[in-house]
Amino acid sequence: MQPEDYKYPREASLVPHYERHLEYYSPVPAIMPALVEAFGLDMGQVGRALDVGCGDGRLSIWLAETHGVAVDGVDYSPQRIERARANARTKKVPVQFECQDLNHFLEERATRYDLMVIFEVLEHLENPAGVIEQCRRLLAPGGRILGSVPLRMPYVAHLQVFQDIDDVRSRLQPARVGTVDDQHPHVYLEWRCP
Repeated sequence: MQPEDYKYPREASLVPHYERHLEYYSPVPAIMPALVEAFGLDMGQVGRALDVGCGDGRLSIWLAETHGVAVDGVDYSPQRIERARANARTKKVPVQFECQDLNHFLEERATRYDLMVIFEVLEHLENPAGVIEQCRRLLAPGGRILGSVPLRMPYVAHLQVFQDIDDVRSRLQPARVGTVDDQHPHVYLEWRCP
């Protein structure tokens, strides 16, 4: 992808950073069962899901393998998408991964999803509230978005720093906010079909 393929130049400028840090490990796939329980998500009702900022595809693959969900994944990083595709081939899971600007992808998409996951992504975006609205537009009736943001975590690739739960509520307006016992100061969020 070229810089002109991105909606926000600052987001595009971070792609080389992501490409240099391919070994980053997200705790989300390991705690996803706890999140499903905490938010009362009936995975039997999830036919199609979108993993926004899918990274190496671990969460997408878990959703497909464990629950038989048809999953699409999108990420900025070409190398992470290649890893995701290789991981899906190894596991023989038919997940569709696409390398694209997240903002354009969501604006152009017409597919409806029962579940969207957007973990450890919103802090990397210029307009996280706008991304959530685009995601909500793509939800099927009864659909939900689950996401997360770290608290008080300034970092070179974080374009947003969320101070506390009240800050998260005012800026992202989730339907529900929760925490799961993990080792990172994150809050987990839910939005529903408008």
